[in-house]
Amino acid sequence: MESRKFKNIEIKFSEGNHQYYVNDDNRKIRPASVSKIIKPGNEFSIGAFAGRKNYIETMIEELPKDDLFKDIPLIDLQEKLFECKKMAENKWIDQALIGSAVHDWIEGYLKNNMAEQGYYKGHDERANHIRKLQYPMYEYLNKNIREVYATEQLVYDNSILPYAGKFDAYIDHAEHKECLVDWKTVTKKSNGKLWRIQLCGYMMAICNERNIDPFNRLIVAIDKETYTIQEHLYDVDSYAEDLQIWKNYLQIHSFLNEKK
Repeated sequence: MESRKFKNIEIKFSEGNHQYYVNDDNRKIRPASVSKIIKPGNEFSIGAFAGRKNYIETMIEELPKDDLFKDIPLIDLQEKLFECKKMAENKWIDQALIGSAVHDWIEGYLKNNMAEQGYYKGHDERANHIRKLQYPMYEYLNKNIREVYATEQLVYDNSILPYAGKFDAYIDHAEHKECLVDWKTVTKKSNGKLWRIQLCGYMMAICNERNIDPFNRLIVAIDKETYTIQEHLYDVDSYAEDLQIWKNYLQIHSFLNEKK
C-alpha cells in the first residue's frame, strides 16, 4: 500500500480497491477521491459491470416485444447482444491497458528508469500500438522536461471536506515553467472538459499543504490514433474561476453524501 506523511497527516492508497485512507491528527478518515467527486461512479468495478449486465438482460427481455424484433428468435437475439457486449468490454479493457502502459512508462522516464524499463516489450498488435505512442512521447519529454519535482504524489485536503488524490507530475517545463501535469491518452471521442477541474483539486490541496500560490496546470494528451501530442495549458489567471467550480463540486458531493 502506497503511503505518504506530512505535518500530522498520513495518507495511504490501496490500488486494489482504489481507496484512500487517512490518519488526520489521530482521526481515521476515508476521504472521497478527486476522480469520484468529479465523476461519481466512474470507478472500474464489479458493481459497474454488474449494472451494465443488468441493463443488457433487461433490454433482452423488452426487445422481443417491439415489432422491429418480432421475427428474430429470442435465442439468436440474446447471443448477438451478449456477443456485442463482450466485444465492447474487451475493447474497453484493451484501451485501458494501453493507457496504463503509456502512463507507467512516462512515470518510469521521469524517475530515470529508462535504461531499466526501455520500451514496451512484445510483438502483438497491442505492444506495437503502445510503442508507437511511446516514441513521440519520448521526444516530447526529452525536449520539454527540465526538472522533475514530484511524480505520482498523494495529496489530501480537509478545508471544505476531506478528499484525496494522486497527481501525475509536478515539473519545470522548458516553455511553461512550473506546471502540475496530467498525462492523457485520448481518441477523437474523448471528453476532457473536466480534466482542468480535476487538476484544480490537486492544486488546491498542494497550495493549502505548502502555503504557496497556485502555478500552471498542463494537460499533455497523446492521440491513440494519430500519435500526435497536444498541450492544454491552464495558467494562473484561469485558476480562480476553476477553483470556484471545484469548490462547488465539493459542496455538492458533501450534500449528496450527508448522513441523515
